[in-house]
Amino acid sequence: MAEGDDGLAARHRMLQPVLPQDISSLARALLTVPAQERRGFCAVLFDHAALAARHVAETGQLHCLWGNGTLDAAARHFPLAKEPLWDDPTYLSCLIIVLHELQRRLSL
Repeated sequence: MAEGDDGLAARHRMLQPVLPQDISSLARALLTVPAQERRGFCAVLFDHAALAARHVAETGQLHCLWGNGTLDAAARHFPLAKEPLWDDPTYLSCLIIVLHELQRRLSL
């Protein structure tokens, strides 16, 4: 974290590259929770990944819960639904939630 950064800004910064597998894993995790909880759960998963990424950067070791700092590792700590096809409207809505959160965090 650069000198002068506040905790909130650092909390939202993406510290690891985001791959298609990250988006898919998060969407699959969201499928396992009720629709009204998905946005909040998505934000929590992003926070867990950021926490782990900072831990890895500072210690050189995996975070004991959230892994290597990728979104995929954070999502895989929770149950994942079997990956549906892209013509599944519920899966598409979960993908959109994840992409909106990614866009929001990248714009901070």
